[in-house]
Amino acid sequence: MRFVQYVCAITVTLAVATSILVAIYSSPLSSAVLREPDRRWILDKLPAAELAFVKMAYANEDQRADVGLFGNSRIVMVGNDTLRLPGIRLFNFGVPGQSIRQSVRLIQELRSIDKLPSTIVISMDHVELGMPGGDGVYPSVLRRWSLVARDAWELSRSIGWRATAVQIVNAVSSEQQMAAVAFNPSYVASKLKALTAIKGANGAYRADGSRDEGERTQQSANLVIPQRAYTYPQLEYDFETLGALRRNGIRVIVFESPLAPSIVARIEQGLSARARNVRDRFHTACNRVQIECLAPPLLAGPGWVDRDHAPAALLGAWLQKILQMRG
Repeated sequence: MRFVQYVCAITVTLAVATSILVAIYSSPLSSAVLREPDRRWILDKLPAAELAFVKMAYANEDQRADVGLFGNSRIVMVGNDTLRLPGIRLFNFGVPGQSIRQSVRLIQELRSIDKLPSTIVISMDHVELGMPGGDGVYPSVLRRWSLVARDAWELSRSIGWRATAVQIVNAVSSEQQMAAVAFNPSYVASKLKALTAIKGANGAYRADGSRDEGERTQQSANLVIPQRAYTYPQLEYDFETLGALRRNGIRVIVFESPLAPSIVARIEQGLSARARNVRDRFHTACNRVQIECLAPPLLAGPGWVDRDHAPAALLGAWLQKILQMRG
């Protein structure tokens, strides 16, 4: 009898603790954590899903941006200070660790709330670096899975059941990773402080959504890049979405992210079959939907500390020239 009572007590305790942790994880942070400098410290401690929610909340409450930057850690450091476009409202929607699929999802959600920037710039990972093409961490779980179901249906029709199975497995894995965050003690402590509006150091993020690259640690720029393991089967489908924006008057620019000049020739000469496949389809899709698609720029200059994260100053200067050209 005592054993049963003990088991019941443990079960109830675990259930209550889990409910509390889930409640903390599910509690949304307001855009104030981005607007107020002394609350931005939390942004560096948030998982990708919550960072995306904060940026979208900010966009929903603010005036429509003239230029929206989308991508991951390879563009998130570009802001007003590096683009230097006077009179232009810029917002960086970049979410570190995410693929181009997350960029497309954010753009779809911005369209649904009528907050699409008039110019959209998307950093797509260099084709050999290509991330797995996961389904992203935003929007909410129900909306995410409705999009997963729609994508799975499209894949089953265009490619077959194998691609559909990979899509679903990747989505389940992504959800498991996000759920695990709720049980991380460091995350829970930080989230509680943020929910109670505790202030701290300013943090690396800025009001325009960009992130200060800070002191960058020198790494070898000659590291080997593993050959691409995924062919982004949703590419054509996603680019149809981007093409629809162009037809509605939105300027859409997609560029492959640059590599360190010291390795460009070696990587391009030895491009894998999957990478070539993605690049060919990328340009074919761009031509079909008539959006601006650009090859990875060669950004020679100081500041490179690793193989695939361009210095903000070099990338910002290049993007400035692109944006000043007529679409």
